[in-house]
Amino acid sequence: MEARVERAVQQRQVLFLCVFLQVSWAGGEPLLYFVEEEAEKGTFLANLANDPGLGELSARGPRIISDQNTGFLLLDPLTEPCVLPFQLLLEKPLQIFRAELWVRDINDHSSVFLDREIPLKILEVTTPGAAFLLESAQDSDVGTNNLRNYTISPNAYFHIHVHDSGEGIIYPELVLDRLLDQEEVPELSLLLTALDGGSPPSSGTALVCILVLDINDNAPEFVQSLYKVQVTEDSLVVSLVVTMSARDLDTGSNGEINSQNVSNQSNIWQSSFKAELNYEAMQIYTLTIQAKDGRGLSGKHTMVVQVTDINDNPPELLMSSLTTSIKENSPETVIAVFRIRDRDSGNNAKMVCSIQDNLPFVLKPSVENYYTLVTDSSLDREKRAEYNITITVTDTGTPRLKTEHNITVLERAMEIGWMHNPRQRQVLVFFVLLSMYGASAELGPYSVVEETERGFFVANVGKDLGLGLTEMSTRGARIISQWNKEHLQLKVQTGDLLINDKLDREKLCGPSEPCILHFQVLMEKPLEIFQAELRVKDINDHSPVFTEREMFLKIPENSPIGISFPLSNALDLDVGSNNVQNYKISPNSHFRVLTQNRSDGRKYPELVLDKELDREEEPEISLTLTALDGGSPPRYGTAQVRIEVVDTNDNAPEFEQSLYKVHIPEDSPVGSLVVTVSASDVDSGVYGKISYAFFQPSEDISKTLEVNPMTGEIRLRKKVDFETVLSYEVDIKATDGGGLSGKCTLLLQVVDVNDNPPEVTVSALTTPIPENSPDIVVAVFSVSDPDSGDNGKTSSSIQDDLPFLLKPSVKNFYTLVTQKTLDREERAEYNITITPILPNLPPQCPGKEIEENRTFYNSFGFNIQFLEETMEIRGALVLRKRQVLIIFVLLGLSQAGPESVRYSVAEETEIGSFVANLARDLGLGVEELSSREARVVCDDNEKHLHIDLLTGDLLVNEKLDREELCDSTEPCVLHFQMVLENPLQFFRAELHIKDINDHSPTFLDKEIVIKISESTIIGTTFLMESAQDLDVGSNSLQNYTVSPNSHFHIKIQDSGDGKIYPELVLHRALDHEEEPELRLTLIALDGGSPPRSGTTLVLIKVLDINDNAPEFPQRLYEVQVLEDTPVGSWIITISAKDLDAGNYGKISYTFFHASEDIRKTFEINPLSGEVYLRSHLDFEAIQSHIINIQATDGGGLSEECTLLVKIIDINDNPPEVTMSSITKIIPENASETLVALFSVRDQDAGENGRVVCSIQDDLPFFLKRTFKNFFTLVAEKALDREERPEYNITITTWRYSVAEEMEIGSFIGNVVKDIGLGVEDLAARGARVIFDDYKPYLQLDRQTGNLILNEKLDREALCDLTEPCILNFQILLENPLQFFRAELRVKDINDHTPTFLDKHILLKISESTTPGTSFQMDSAQDLDVGKNAVQNYTLSPNPHFHLKLQDSEEGRKYAELLLDQPLDREKEPELRLTLTALDGGSPPRSATALVRVLVSDINDNAPEFERSVYEVLVPENSPLDSLVVKVSATDLDAGLNGELSYSFSHVSRDIRKTFEIHPISGEVRLKALLDFELIKSYTINIQAIDGGSLSGKSAILVSVVDVNDNPPEIVITSLISPIPENSSPDMVVAVFSLRDQDSGDNGRMVCSIQDNLPFLLKPTFKNFYTLVTESPLDREKRAEYNITITGANAQVTYSLLPPLDAHVPLASLPVFPNILESDLGRKSERSSTFQNS
Repeated sequence: MEARVERAVQQRQVLFLCVFLQVSWAGGEPLLYFVEEEAEKGTFLANLANDPGLGELSARGPRIISDQNTGFLLLDPLTEPCVLPFQLLLEKPLQIFRAELWVRDINDHSSVFLDREIPLKILEVTTPGAAFLLESAQDSDVGTNNLRNYTISPNAYFHIHVHDSGEGIIYPELVLDRLLDQEEVPELSLLLTALDGGSPPSSGTALVCILVLDINDNAPEFVQSLYKVQVTEDSLVVSLVVTMSARDLDTGSNGEINSQNVSNQSNIWQSSFKAELNYEAMQIYTLTIQAKDGRGLSGKHTMVVQVTDINDNPPELLMSSLTTSIKENSPETVIAVFRIRDRDSGNNAKMVCSIQDNLPFVLKPSVENYYTLVTDSSLDREKRAEYNITITVTDTGTPRLKTEHNITVLERAMEIGWMHNPRQRQVLVFFVLLSMYGASAELGPYSVVEETERGFFVANVGKDLGLGLTEMSTRGARIISQWNKEHLQLKVQTGDLLINDKLDREKLCGPSEPCILHFQVLMEKPLEIFQAELRVKDINDHSPVFTEREMFLKIPENSPIGISFPLSNALDLDVGSNNVQNYKISPNSHFRVLTQNRSDGRKYPELVLDKELDREEEPEISLTLTALDGGSPPRYGTAQVRIEVVDTNDNAPEFEQSLYKVHIPEDSPVGSLVVTVSASDVDSGVYGKISYAFFQPSEDISKTLEVNPMTGEIRLRKKVDFETVLSYEVDIKATDGGGLSGKCTLLLQVVDVNDNPPEVTVSALTTPIPENSPDIVVAVFSVSDPDSGDNGKTSSSIQDDLPFLLKPSVKNFYTLVTQKTLDREERAEYNITITPILPNLPPQCPGKEIEENRTFYNSFGFNIQFLEETMEIRGALVLRKRQVLIIFVLLGLSQAGPESVRYSVAEETEIGSFVANLARDLGLGVEELSSREARVVCDDNEKHLHIDLLTGDLLVNEKLDREELCDSTEPCVLHFQMVLENPLQFFRAELHIKDINDHSPTFLDKEIVIKISESTIIGTTFLMESAQDLDVGSNSLQNYTVSPNSHFHIKIQDSGDGKIYPELVLHRALDHEEEPELRLTLIALDGGSPPRSGTTLVLIKVLDINDNAPEFPQRLYEVQVLEDTPVGSWIITISAKDLDAGNYGKISYTFFHASEDIRKTFEINPLSGEVYLRSHLDFEAIQSHIINIQATDGGGLSEECTLLVKIIDINDNPPEVTMSSITKIIPENASETLVALFSVRDQDAGENGRVVCSIQDDLPFFLKRTFKNFFTLVAEKALDREERPEYNITITTWRYSVAEEMEIGSFIGNVVKDIGLGVEDLAARGARVIFDDYKPYLQLDRQTGNLILNEKLDREALCDLTEPCILNFQILLENPLQFFRAELRVKDINDHTPTFLDKHILLKISESTTPGTSFQMDSAQDLDVGKNAVQNYTLSPNPHFHLKLQDSEEGRKYAELLLDQPLDREKEPELRLTLTALDGGSPPRSATALVRVLVSDINDNAPEFERSVYEVLVPENSPLDSLVVKVSATDLDAGLNGELSYSFSHVSRDIRKTFEIHPISGEVRLKALLDFELIKSYTINIQAIDGGSLSGKSAILVSVVDVNDNPPEIVITSLISPIPENSSPDMVVAVFSLRDQDSGDNGRMVCSIQDNLPFLLKPTFKNFYTLVTESPLDREKRAEYNITITGANAQVTYSLLPPLDAHVPLASLPVFPNILESDLGRKSERSSTFQNS
C-alpha cells in the first residue's frame, strides 16, 4: 500500500508547492526571446536551462504562463515591436521570471488600397507643381516590410511625391509636371503602385482616374473668317442671307456660343433680313459678327453682303430747257435740252432714247446723259403748224422699263403731256458728242460748310467763265443740279452762285467722304454746258452714339493679364476728324481701354485686363465707356459696361476646425452621430459644392465609421470597444466640384464603460492535500478585468468561515494557502468560492461576480483508497516502455575513422566489373571477411554492389545508369556501408559514378517559330530554346551553331547555373519584300569526342513594316474624252501597287492639289482608282484637264501620278453672225459700195469650227473676207474690178492694261494718239470698239479718243488661272474700212483668300519613320495669280516636323511635311498641327487646315513581367490541373505588337512533363503529380513574346511542400536466429536501419520494442540500430520471443524460437512483411522465427 502511494505521488504533478508572498522577480530585466511569425508548431526558440539563474528546470516544475491566456492569439496587427509577455513559473521554491517573446514580422502581406479606383477632378488651368493627396495603401506588415514607396505608371503629366506623416506612415501626393489641356486629353487613367520593403517587394495597385475639368481657355472660332454673299435687293424681309457656323473647343457652358444679330442652333447661325434692301441706297453691307461663349470669350468674323441690283426703277426724263416757239425755215434749231437718268445700275441703267420716225426732228446726245431735240430740216408752217413729239426713254434691263414724255409744238405755244407711241427711232447708246455742243470747260471745284445759311455766297460763276454780267442773262444761264434738287441758285445779274437751302452733309452723302454735289451750268443761245462740283464740308454737329446702352461681359477670374475683349463701337454720323477718335473707360483697378482701327477706318474699343480678377472679392464690375470724337470741343457718348466675373475653382474648401476632438461611450448604438464636420468654399456654383470623405482611412476605421458625403455627419457603422481600440484618428477630406480639397482631423476617444466581468485564471491547483501541513499552497491564480480605470480595478475574497487565506503576489496573481493545520477527521472536504469584486462601482453599474467552485480532498480516508485504485488502473493501461528517441547515442563499438572511403566507376560498366579491393583498403584479412560475415549495404537498399568474400574485391552488381540515379546532379555519389559482425563494425564508403557521353542533345521543339519585324535594328538578339542533354560536365552541351545565312549568327550566353543557351543575333537588316521567310537549322553540340549533336528548325517570319510607298506603273496617264460624254461615265482606272503586306499594302486613291473645278468635274473611287465623270464637259470652256492623283497606303506613305484628260470637240455649237456695221441706203451710182460689215465665228474647234459664208446666187452682192472671220457685203454691180480689185485692211496692234475691279468710267488709254488720227476722224469714220467675245468691256469716247472702262472686270471670271489675262479687241473705222488690233491686259489684284479644299488633313505615319522623310500636303487654292497667289506655307510650332516648299510643274507652290525627330506612339499617339497658307499680298491673306498625324505603332517595346521572380509553394499531393500561379506581363505597344503569348524558356524535359503554361492567360498548371522526395523545387524560366517576337523573361520558383505520404522503411542488415541461452548481455541479435523519405516532422522517427522483453535497442550512427540482449536468456522458462520493432509510423515483428535441435539452418527462417494502420500513423511489420543453437 505504501509503495503504491509512493509511486502515485511520483506521477501526480503538484505545482507551486511553496509560494511565498514576498517572492521576488528573478532579475530586473525580462528575458528576451525572438521568433518569426508563421513559424511552424514545435519550432525551437531557446533553451531555458542555459539562461542565467534558472539552473536545473526539471526538478523545479517549470511552467509557462501567458498574460493573455489565449494561446498567443490577440495581437495588435500594427503594433511594433510585437511583444508577448509571459512568465516562467518555477516551483520548489516558487519563483517567477518575467519574459518577453518578440514576434518578428515577415513579408506575408501585400499592400492593399481600400478603393480600387481613386477619382480626381483637376482643372486644366492648374499650375505645374500643384499636389493632390491620394489615398494611401494599407499593409498589415510592419517595419521594413511595411509600405516603403509609391510609383505611378509612366505619363507626361504627373509624378509621385512620397510624404512621411511623421508617424512612420507614408502617403502619396500626385504632383502636376505639365499643364493639362482638356481639349487634348479630357481624361487620364494612371496606375498607382504601392511597394513594401520586402525582398522581393510585394505590391498593390489602384487606378487613379483623373477627369480634367474644362476652363474657358478657347475663344469661339468661325469656320470662315470672311463670308461673302450676294442678295437681290427685292429679297423679302426675314429671308435667309447666309448660314454661318462657329465652334468652341471648350465643353459645357464654356462651349455654348451666342452670336449677336443672328439666331443660333447648335453653333450654326442663320442671318436674315430685318428690313427691305435698296441697291440704290446701299450696295454693300460689311458686318462684323461676334460669337461669344458662355464665359465671355469671343471670336469675330466679317460678313460682306453685296446687294445685287434689279430693274426696279423706270428711267426719268428731266427737262432742262424748252423753246416755246420756233421760226419756220430755221434748220438745226434747238427745241429742248433734257437729261435722262436711271437709278438702277449695270444693264438695268443703260438707256435708249428715241422719238417718232415721221417727224422733222432729231435727238442728239450731249455730255453724260444730256440730249438736245433739234429740227432736222426747215419747217413749213403752211404744211404743218403743230407737232406732237413723244420722247421715249427705255432701259435695257429685265424686264424693260420705259418712260414717255410728250411735247406739243404749237405756232405760239407748247404743251407737255404723256402718251405712248410704239414707233420709235432708236439712237443706240454708243454716244458721240456733238461737235457743235460740248462742254468747253469744267468749273470749280467749289466748297461750302454744311448747315451754311441760305443765300450764302459760294463763287462767281460769270467771272470763272470769263463772261460779262449782261452775257449771263442774255444767254439764259441756269443751274441744273443732280436729281433736280435745287440746292444752289444762280444770280444771273451778278453771276453769283448762292446756297438755296441749308445743306446737311449726313443726309446728302451719309458716311461717304468727300461729299460732292455734281451740277451743271447750262448756257443757251448757243447751247453750252459746264460741269461743276460742290464739296460739302463736315462740321461736328453729331455726338457719338452707342447702339447698345449696356454691354454685358462674362470674364473668368483666371483670365491672364493682357487679354483683350472687343467692345461694340459707337456710331458718329460725322466723318473725318469729327468722327469717333478715342475711347475712355471710367477709372478702375482692373481694366484699361485701347482704341483700335477697323479695316474700314472706323475705330472700336478693346477692353484690356491689367490686374487679375477675383470673383470672391468683386463678383461684378460696372464701368462707363466713353466715345469721343475729334471736334473742338469734342462731343461724346457713353455706354455702361457690366462685367460679370465668372468663378473658377481657385479656392480650396476650409474646415471650421482643423481638429475635432470627440468622446463617445463604447456602448453607443450603431448609427449614433459622432460629430458633424463642416467646411466652406468661397467659390460658387459647382466649384462651391463640397463632398466629404475619409482620407486614407485604415480598414478598421472604414468598418467602424462612415461619413455622409453631403452633410459631413459622421456616424458609427459598428460598435466600438474600448478594450480593443482606445481611440481613432482619421483625416477627413472635403473636396469641391473642381477637385480641390481641404483636410481636418477627427480624434475620436472611446470612453470605457464597465461592460466586462472579471476573469479568474487558475495557474496551479493541489488536491487532495495532506492534513497537519500549515501554509500549504493550495492554488495559484490570477484575476484580470479588460476594463480600464476604476472599472478595471479588482479585489478577491473567499468565504470567511474557511481555514484558508488569499495572499496577493506579483501583479494580479494570488495564492490560496492554508491558514492553519487541517484535520481530516474534523472536515474532510472544503468547497471554496473565490469571488472577484469591482470596488467603487457607480450605483447604476452593480459589481459582477464570478464564482469558481473547487473541491479539496485530504490525503486520508477514502481519498487514499480512491487514489490507490486509480494507480492500479494506470498500471494496467500504462505499461513500461523503453523508448529510444532518435537523439542517437553512439555505441562503444569502434568505427573505421571519421572519413568515408571513396571509389569511382564509369556508368554503364558491365556487371562484375572490379571497383576496388575492400579488404586491402580497410586493412582486413580475406579470411576475416567470411568469419565476420562482411556485407555491403547501400543507402537506397538497392544491390548496386557486392563483395567477393574470397578475394575482398568490390564488384559492380548491375549496370549503373548515372542519369537514372542522379539525373543532372554532379558529382553522382552512391553512399554505402560495409558491415562486419562479431564484433559489429561499420565502414562508410562512397562510389562516384562518372558520366560517359551516352546521350545526344535534343530540342524539345522540332521547330522554333520567330516573328521579327523588318525594321528591327542590327544587333537585336532573340532568345532561343536551349537543347536538353542528360549528360553532365564536359559531355553536356558546350556549343551552338546555326546554318550559314546572311542575316543571323549565334551568340552563346551562360545562364549562371552552368547551363548555356543560344541567342540569335541580327547582323544584317531584314527585308520582308525580298525574303518574307527564313529557315535556319540550329545545331546543339556537346563536349564529347566526337561530339554528339541535335538539331531543330528555326522558322523566321519577317513581319512587314510600311517601308515601301505605292508605285504607279507610269507617271503620266493620257486619256481622250468626248465633250458630250454623259455624267457618271467611267474615264480611266489608275492603279498603283505596294510591296508591303497587310494594311500597309492597302492603297487609297485621292485627287492631289486639285482645283475646285477639277473636283466638281471628276471623282475617283478611293479603293479601285476608277475615275468617273461628275459633271458635263465643255471643250469650248476647257480643252484639257491636268489631274494629280495620289495613292496612299495604310501607313501614310504616298506617291503621285498625273492624269491628262484631253477633251475631244464635237460639233455642238452653230456658227454665230455678228453685225458690226450696216448701210441701209446706197446711192444708185455707187460702185463697190460697202453695204455691211460683219463677223462669223464658231466656238467649236478644228473642222467643226471652220465656217463657209454665202448669200443667195441671184442677188447683185457678193461677200469678201477681210480680217480673220470678218466679212464685208459689197455691191457687185457698177464696180470696176480692173481699177480696184480688192480692199486693203491695215491691222495694227496696241496693248493696254487695267487692274481688275477698277471702277466703271476709269481711263484706259487714248486711241487718237496711238492710231495717229484726229479727234474729228473718230466720229466721221464711225469709230467703235469690238471685242472678240462681243462683250462691251470698253467704251470709246469719240470726242476725246479716250478708252473708258464700261464695266468692272473680274480677272478670275474672265481668265481663271491663265496669266497673263488678255482680252483681244479691234478698233473699227469705216469709210474707208480699217482695223486696229489691240489687247487689254487685266492685271490681278489680291482679292481672293487662299482656301484648303480639305479643312482636315489626315496622315498616318509609322513611328519607325526615319527623320528626313517627307509627306506631301494638299495645296491651298487661290484664284489670284502671280505674287497674289499662294507664296508660302507655315506650320504650327512642334518638335517633330517642319515644312519644305516645293513648286509644282504648273508653277504652284505646295508644302512637304519633313520629319525632324523620331516619333514615339507610346508617348504621343497623335499630333495636331496647323498648316497655314499665305499669299503674296500686302498684307497677305491666309487660310488654315488642321493636319492630324496618327502615329502607327511598331514593335519597339518588349513585354515586361510584373515580377522578375514568382515564388510559389505547392503541396506535393496537389491534383492534376491544379493552378500553380498566374503570371502576367504588359507591353506598351498596340494591336498585334501588344498581343502577348506565354511559354517556357530554356526548361528541362522534366519541367515540360510536370507543368504547362497557357499561352494566352499565363496560367501555369500541373501536368503531372509532384513528389517532394524526388524533386523539392523547380525553377521555371518563362517568357512573354509579343506579336513582333520581342520577349521578356521571368522565373517561377516552385517549392514543393512535403506531405506525410511515405511510410517508414525498416531494412534488416543482419539477423541471428536461433541464439544460445545464457549468452552474455549485449549480444547482438539483429542490425537494421530505419528511414523515412519524408522530410521535416514527417521524416522524424522514434524506434522502440515492447517493454516486457529482455532485449534492448541501441542506436549506432545515422539511422542504424542494433537489437541486443539485456540479460542472459533461459530456454526452459521461455523458449520463444515475438519482438515487435516499432518506429514512428512503423512496426516490425520477429519471433525468436528456443531450439529443439542444435542445427537448424538460418536460411530457412522466413520473413513476412505486413503493413498495419493505427492512430499513431503507418506501421510496417516483419515477422521472423529464431531458434537457439
